[in-house]
Amino acid sequence: MKKIIAGLLAFTLTACTFAGCQKNEQKKSENISANKTDDVTEEKAEAEELSEDGDYETALKEFADAYAENDRQKTLLMQNPKDIMVLVRALVREEGQTEDDIINTMQSDLYETVNSGEKFTFKRIVSAEPLGEDDMEDLKYAFGGRKCAIDYIIRNGGAEKVDLGSLADAIGEIEAETEIYEAGIEEAYYVIYEAENADGDTEEKTVIMFHVKDDGWKAAVAPTESEKLEREDEERGKQLDNIVRAINTAIVEMDEQGKWNSEAAPFVISSDASMDHNIPSDLDRELFMERLTGYTEIPEDMDCFFVIDEYSVVYGCGTYDGDTCYYYPSEDMIPVIDGSGIYNTSEPTVKRSYDELYGYCCELLDK
Repeated sequence: MKKIIAGLLAFTLTACTFAGCQKNEQKKSENISANKTDDVTEEKAEAEELSEDGDYETALKEFADAYAENDRQKTLLMQNPKDIMVLVRALVREEGQTEDDIINTMQSDLYETVNSGEKFTFKRIVSAEPLGEDDMEDLKYAFGGRKCAIDYIIRNGGAEKVDLGSLADAIGEIEAETEIYEAGIEEAYYVIYEAENADGDTEEKTVIMFHVKDDGWKAAVAPTESEKLEREDEERGKQLDNIVRAINTAIVEMDEQGKWNSEAAPFVISSDASMDHNIPSDLDRELFMERLTGYTEIPEDMDCFFVIDEYSVVYGCGTYDGDTCYYYPSEDMIPVIDGSGIYNTSEPTVKRSYDELYGYCCELLDK
């Protein structure tokens, strides 16, 4: 049972939905009989009191105060669907768990860097801007996923009767193509606010404030600007790795169909066809790109090139601005050619631009 509990907690803390949770689930939950909703009445009253409609600044101040006071139940209620305690109480049924145990686990990320002895007060909003499309999608998955779990519990006997194993199985049937469960999110903002500590020093903190239909303003953990840039940088590096895997898979498929010449000399293929170099005359580039993009898309604002030898990518580089580069297999490796063929060697002290690396690889293949 502990594995089930761990899975449920992980599910409620990540951006995902499970099979069967579509936009009409909210309407289904409204038709639940009275005997299945007795255990949610108290939670609804608590949540509605905490998240009454109004401006998000008032809700943010309330959330910041609760956060500063280490009031984990209040921050939980202000971050989640109004029936979140239904999920908590279902998890309490695990032997040895209390409501405080579950709440502390669910809020552990929020309080990871908080010194419980450090007090601060909300001062003012510095800036607020609408949440970007990708972040909004993540928010809908995360909030909607929790709403799906709660609706499932209510439909299947409530916190005291639901079969947690069946809920875990339902979560395990996640489908990538499942429509995003919006859970009534109407608007959302990335907010930077100023807080003051006990010594009178101020610092800027970040939060996402979003409004849910019939549930008021909610708050979500938001990365700082530096954390956003760090995350973006990490995701861009992963995207290059994804493209490399897609290329290698496309090569295998084409080879199985007799459409890949593994004996061709090493060559460079680029996101910009005009920058391909030493491409084999018998390579069906259109088919190759079709197979590649069947596994992953190359972002429109990304330039990238790859050195291919025989059946795989030897070296790759991508950029979004021509200066900051992302590398395969790593930043400190560079391809070389000698009597044994083409391979990567360490070059940790040389920093080159995207164009310089492209030129180097083309010259290498011309030797």
